[in-house]
Amino acid sequence: MAEPFRGELGSISWLLMAAQLIMFAASMWIAIRVFAAADALQARHQGLPHAAPDYLRSD
Repeated sequence: MAEPFRGELGSISWLLMAAQLIMFAASMWIAIRVFAAADALQARHQGLPHAAPDYLRSD
């Protein structure tokens, strides 16, 4: 069995791993901001609507 980060698909594996690490770090940053919010309205603004593009926001 070939190692996952070597061979002809090694660069793709590294790229996917980097993308996953970036997304994990971003999700942890947003989670900390949501749970540190003072009230529910502020938490709502830091959550999923914060990640959505402006044209999808309802507020």
